[in-house]
Amino acid sequence: PWDPIRMLQYMYLLEIASRAGPGDYIELGTHQGLMAKVIWKLMDPKCTLYCLDTFEGFVESDLKVESTIYHSNWKVGNFAPTSPEMVGNYIGSGKTPKNLKLVKGWFPQTFAGLEDKKWRFVHIDFDLYQPIKSAMELLWPNLLPGGVMVIHDYGCFGFPGAKKAVDEFFDVVGLTPMHLGDRWGSVGVIKPRQVAPH
Repeated sequence: PWDPIRMLQYMYLLEIASRAGPGDYIELGTHQGLMAKVIWKLMDPKCTLYCLDTFEGFVESDLKVESTIYHSNWKVGNFAPTSPEMVGNYIGSGKTPKNLKLVKGWFPQTFAGLEDKKWRFVHIDFDLYQPIKSAMELLWPNLLPGGVMVIHDYGCFGFPGAKKAVDEFFDVVGLTPMHLGDRWGSVGVIKPRQVAPH
């Protein structure tokens, strides 16, 4: 694997997430499906993995916000080509699995209908400030106690908006995400359970 530390960390975190209560798995920013395939293979097969992506790369509205944070050279369409069909075939070895839902479009519009779902595992790989911040705001409330949220690119110099979004959000929540030590500096948070007194 191109990033073995990332793969190993996700194995451990998905095992932790599987011990949370009944809930599903979601990836926000799927690109060509590499991490979605890892999640799908290691998750509870009785659950569903939702993958939300434009499947057309970056969009102009998110890049406009990004340009107010730092000098960005990213362009509309970066991280194309991809498609739901390509990802579904890749993950399911030629056929999209029944417990994989690929949702194409701009987030947060694509989240419509998922607001009441409970989540065991949330993987955010949107790269840019605004969609990352929106994703944390929408998904944290329904992340199960003991569930896991991972945000990719926190330590990536090419996407400083990712760190800004994460720091702003978790400063308010009152938690410090843990660096995972992978190539682009993912961070992870396990949502606290109620701790029994000793």
